[in-house]
Amino acid sequence: MTQTAQSHGIEVVNDSIYDHPKYYDLVFGADCAAEAKFIIGCGKRFAQREPKRLFEPACGTGRLLYALSKRGFEVGGLDLNPKAVDFCNARFRRHGMAEPAFVADMSDFRVRRRFDIAFNTINSFRHLGTEAAARAHLQCVGKAIRVGGLYLLG
Repeated sequence: MTQTAQSHGIEVVNDSIYDHPKYYDLVFGADCAAEAKFIIGCGKRFAQREPKRLFEPACGTGRLLYALSKRGFEVGGLDLNPKAVDFCNARFRRHGMAEPAFVADMSDFRVRRRFDIAFNTINSFRHLGTEAAARAHLQCVGKAIRVGGLYLLG
């Protein structure tokens, strides 16, 4: 539920930034090109074969997924927030692309096909509040990437 208040003529919204995908992209979008370059560079340097499929647990609005898909990668992602996933998938639909994201908990998910690289560059890992959740997340990611693949964790 959104709560708003007036403060000196300015509307104050007491919501999570995750519930407002456009604002989220404004806050975190500035580093998108550098993050994509980093992911691609790590793949070229450390992956055992050329990466083609990239996965982002906690993908949020899909800003990185979209940037990487424009560079020719097949992408997939998940997020716990349905508003973020809807925003992500709508962005891809607007550009005639398949929807890459689904709603899931990053400590309890499965993918149909394995990926070459998984990445989490803005430390969404911190949202895993317990050691058990962190371990479950790493086990899920381990099953989501192919043998010799990479998990880039910020």
